Amino acid sequence: SDDSLAYPRQSPLAMESRMFGGRVRWRGLQFAYYRMARNEHAALGMNPFALSYASSSNRLSERIETYALSYTRQKRRREATHLLSVQRYRISNTSTISHVFDRLNWMAYEAGLPLTNNEAERLALFDTVQTQFGDGVRYGVADAVDVRFETRHRIKLNTNMAIEMGGQIGAGFGTPLNTYYTSPVDLNFSNMQDTSKPFNPLDTGLVDVNTYGQFHYKNKHLTLVAGANVALLPTLVLAPRLALLYRIDSSWAIWANASGGYKQPSVYTNANSIVYTSSLYTSRQNSGGLTNPERVYAGEFGVRYSKRLYRADLSAFLQESYDLVRDGMVYPTANNPDNYILGFAQPEGRSQRVWGIQALFRTKDFTVERNRSKLDFYFEFFMQRSFGAEWVGPNLPAISAPLNMPSWQTQMRYFFTVNKVEVVVSTNRQKEALSKSVLYADRVDRAMSLEKYSKFRTWDVTTRVYLSNHFSMYLMFQNLFNREYTGLDATGTPDDLLYPVQQRRQVRLGVNYSMR
Repeated sequence: SDDSLAYPRQSPLAMESRMFGGRVRWRGLQFAYYRMARNEHAALGMNPFALSYASSSNRLSERIETYALSYTRQKRRREATHLLSVQRYRISNTSTISHVFDRLNWMAYEAGLPLTNNEAERLALFDTVQTQFGDGVRYGVADAVDVRFETRHRIKLNTNMAIEMGGQIGAGFGTPLNTYYTSPVDLNFSNMQDTSKPFNPLDTGLVDVNTYGQFHYKNKHLTLVAGANVALLPTLVLAPRLALLYRIDSSWAIWANASGGYKQPSVYTNANSIVYTSSLYTSRQNSGGLTNPERVYAGEFGVRYSKRLYRADLSAFLQESYDLVRDGMVYPTANNPDNYILGFAQPEGRSQRVWGIQALFRTKDFTVERNRSKLDFYFEFFMQRSFGAEWVGPNLPAISAPLNMPSWQTQMRYFFTVNKVEVVVSTNRQKEALSKSVLYADRVDRAMSLEKYSKFRTWDVTTRVYLSNHFSMYLMFQNLFNREYTGLDATGTPDDLLYPVQQRRQVRLGVNYSMR
């Protein structure tokens, strides 16, 4: 029966989220402040094999505060915008987590396994690893600040040509999130605290400098954009871009674009890769292995047909990614083969390729007037068929499709407006997405895991009533028919749920007020 002890018990997990903020604008100056506070169960989105759901008091309490000050100055042919932003991210040191056999336990056990000779030694290794990283309730803490200044300039050369240029310098510093402390850690004191077993907090930081330049040209038939983004720190990277749109006549147009992108190694991934030896743990330090940026190259070619009542687009795309970071790795350090690094790495050959076709069809507004009533209606349809492959690194076979990416996706949206009432009906359908179990099933013996997620369709309905120029009321139904479906991984690590169920039916009733 469903009450059998063979089935897990289910209970709701409390979650609280609050946000407060606002913007003030005066001439070219604008100041914004936002504060978000959130409390949620520490195991939310994680596999119970890794983190425990048993205690409802285990929860992460986080706060994000953002300050932004910008200034825009416009002249006849020039425009300049300068932005200074500060963001602070904190996890309360009273946040608690119960580890079961998460990625750090798993990797530490795997790294020490070659040093064992029999079952007794393997059990002793398991107990030692659990004592180091998993026994009892652990505490999490984080406190980091990100400061950025950016400047952007646009100069109009003549009627057809313009150039853009800009740059950004940023600095991030503080203590990245860690959840293995055996007692609350006060970051205001020295990091050398005996209570912070199995390792002390790590203060670290990163400075990044980026610049870009772009040329624009437009005439009756051709629009052209060409430029490049250049990262100067922490790693030198060049990311060019080129895009063009050619209007053949009033109905037909073609476009094409090619561009490069990058993502610098993050402070979090380096700080959460630790050095490990046969004595289980020697020190915590940056892994030193994540020095290359992740690189992405993408291209697209399409054709558009427009008439008075509708528009149709058809395009093909290709995207390739290299030097991707992967978690769940155990590998020897460069200077000492007896030392291992546990955590994130960029294994040789780690890459991804995605290609496919997209179609978009949209009608123009249809208007019907009768007596004193006016009905406006338009419709949008989007379809994507994608293919691809993913190479996950040495000792693992290539995957026939990118993880978590549906091979088929369709979306439709219907917009109705009757006088001061607006109704939006939207639907989303996805099918044939590969589960992450394809990558991790062999590592944790999840033989019964799904290799493909089942197809699903969800419906959303939003009704909005405009009471005046400033007030409006809305009633929103998300996932109207209460369908169960999977979403993206919570953290991108082996600790994630392989079938992260998303929110079921959600109903929201609210009021919007605008001073504009």
